[in-house]
Amino acid sequence: MERGLFINLLLAVLLICSQPVFAIDVIVNPNVEVSAIPPAQLRLIFSGKRRTWPDGTPVRVVFFDERSPVHARFCKSIIQIHPRHIRRAWDQLLFTGSVKHRLTVSSDKEMIESVLTIPGAIGYVTELSSKEAVNAISLH
Repeated sequence: MERGLFINLLLAVLLICSQPVFAIDVIVNPNVEVSAIPPAQLRLIFSGKRRTWPDGTPVRVVFFDERSPVHARFCKSIIQIHPRHIRRAWDQLLFTGSVKHRLTVSSDKEMIESVLTIPGAIGYVTELSSKEAVNAISLH
């Protein structure tokens, strides 16, 4: 009995430890003059409820594809909203005409390029080198 319990516990620990672990950085276009943002404001931005930066520039949110584990991790861990709720909020914005389209990418490289070239853009990446021209912002 004790050996079976030990094996089950060992398997559970191995399963938990085998989950991919990666950091996520929130990035903004270099012209966005924000270096830190409270998590509550980040939730508002990514749910489409806050649509301008403090200087009046429109916020352009860039997402990873919904099927991406990066998107799921960002939604659940960073902004603490289930991905389906984000999808519903953006579907409503699209339906009402409040936004024209939802910007979606499939890689860190595409995310960095999009955020770099779209004024007012904000996104998230799993790997950001110090050579990138976008700005990483801290959450406080």
